[in-house]
Amino acid sequence: MIPEGVAFDNILISAKNTTTLSTANLSKIKFGIYPNPAADFITVEDSSKGSMTEFTYKIFDYTGKLILTGTSKPDHKIDIQKLSIGNYILQIEDRVGKISTEKFTKNSEL
Repeated sequence: MIPEGVAFDNILISAKNTTTLSTANLSKIKFGIYPNPAADFITVEDSSKGSMTEFTYKIFDYTGKLILTGTSKPDHKIDIQKLSIGNYILQIEDRVGKISTEKFTKNSEL
């Protein structure tokens, strides 16, 4: 019996506990990000009239690799100072499980 994974020349390659970015079966949250592009912080603006009081977030690079996770602050600001310059995808999830994504750009000091 071969263990779960892919085997090449008696070498087994497998992945466990991976996180991927998916857009299937998403219940959308209406939100915006400003400023965009940003250098130090992005602010998540609730476009759904106050229904998003707190949220968790994940930031992915454009290859789908998970870069950063966290929970919202009262001012909805997310610190992006440690990110490299480039394009990212912000995924947020509210308390009831609604998920949505938005693109943003990390820029040098503006």
